[in-house]
Amino acid sequence: MMRYGGTFVTPPGPPPPTLVSWTPFPPFPSGHRSFYSDSFPTLHHYGLCHRHNCKKSQQQRLLETTELISAVDIYYAGKLVYSKVLETETLSGWFLSSPLRINLLDLKEVVSAPVMFEGEEGTCMELLEEHLTVSWILIDPAHKRAVNVASSKAVEIRRHWLTEEIQLRYSTVVAAADGELVQCGVEVCGGGKEGGELQLNEVTMQVEDMEGKILTGLESLVILLEAMEGQRRKSDIKVEKERFETLKKTRIQFSERKQRREKNLDVVYIATGVFIFISLWAYFC
Repeated sequence: MMRYGGTFVTPPGPPPPTLVSWTPFPPFPSGHRSFYSDSFPTLHHYGLCHRHNCKKSQQQRLLETTELISAVDIYYAGKLVYSKVLETETLSGWFLSSPLRINLLDLKEVVSAPVMFEGEEGTCMELLEEHLTVSWILIDPAHKRAVNVASSKAVEIRRHWLTEEIQLRYSTVVAAADGELVQCGVEVCGGGKEGGELQLNEVTMQVEDMEGKILTGLESLVILLEAMEGQRRKSDIKVEKERFETLKKTRIQFSERKQRREKNLDVVYIATGVFIFISLWAYFC
């Protein structure tokens, strides 16, 4: 059950894995039903809507979108751990040209998760992978559309080799207009003293390209607005993990091809330099 427009409503069908907190955004065309149909199914892998690729139409839509609202819930074993609503303006030059990385937590703010932080041999990571869920719903109030950019469960969990902190990734991988894969998702990081409660100290949302580079606000906004108009499908963590692994393999292949091209260019530059040196030496001698 969630609060929508000042009243409590129950979504049709089985409850979603995570619930979004109430926020005073403009009502959706069909009320809470259209909001749920936008937010809780997963984005289809090739489900981005590219009808806005027309430059004029795309620019108009971008100008009309003056802000994005983030409605974020973090749950552990079905119980709410943390909830927050953020507003991000989308018109400033700083937003449009800088890498987009939305931070959920304030500086020095931490969130306690009801699981014991343990070393390598503990079950902490297994428990988090199974029970810690995140819902990060981005809302475009101008066009009354929304999309959940987080996967239903973590698609990747690992321990940082230096800090020993645990890093979880909740990602949705989709194909952009040019066919390249992009990753929309949430990263959660936490640590603490061994034997104490896990402290989540970083929760961020960002959009990454094929190379793992964080896209600018303008590039991210284009992807996110298309995602809001795109197809949806039933959440399936197995499929979501497969997409993420496909993206990782594609990134490795892309990086290897790039390194080969750079190596070939280095050979060409060296050969050209040697040729010029020999030519000058022969000319002056």
